[in-house]
Amino acid sequence: MRIKRLEIDGEETVGGARDGAVTAVCPDPGIAVRAVCSVLLLSPTLKIAPLRAKIRAEVAAGGREYLVRAGPRSFSVADPSDGGDRTDEYRALMSRSPEEDRILLFGGDEGNALARYMNEDRFFKPGELSRVTCGMGATRTFRDCLRDYTENRSLLTDDERDPLLSFLDAARFWDEFGRIRDFRYEGKPLLVRDADAETADRLVRLAGETDRQILILTRVQGIEKTKE
Repeated sequence: MRIKRLEIDGEETVGGARDGAVTAVCPDPGIAVRAVCSVLLLSPTLKIAPLRAKIRAEVAAGGREYLVRAGPRSFSVADPSDGGDRTDEYRALMSRSPEEDRILLFGGDEGNALARYMNEDRFFKPGELSRVTCGMGATRTFRDCLRDYTENRSLLTDDERDPLLSFLDAARFWDEFGRIRDFRYEGKPLLVRDADAETADRLVRLAGETDRQILILTRVQGIEKTKE
């Protein structure tokens, strides 16, 4: 799944994007984040600030192409080849648990998601992990997949672990778990806001460690654009 092109109020923010790490230099990364969250239909429980711009996006997902248009009070999706309405199909394709959507956003202070899952009693209220994962976190399959994924990764339980590596690990875990549930599972793009040059460069170099597209939204000029 990837966002191939994104326009905000007629201005191109992401253009010609394929897989890998994609850097978009924009005057207001906050608006760009809200636009991407609108395109990806992130869970309303994340309380993303409302979008006040008009956006147009080209998205590749599930082996199909989609043309997404959204505004403050509108949202529609069409087939770019014939203009047919694909809104309901697209909504179903983007449906994820709140936790799956939460781990898409990187700001550096999200914590170690996998360590939190492994220590559920410490980090979650009773029943909370099950609630934010739509019941998946309470299943044996989830626990078995988590155990297998973390078995040879001792640093996953380290509270001081590099936030960027923890961010990518969470995405990889959900990709593995998702494919157990459905071999056609596609992870949504990862979203990084206000990255400095060092963080953006590391993400470009680490992009090959995840199957997901990584969108780096920043004000910083001169960052390497794309690694495929």
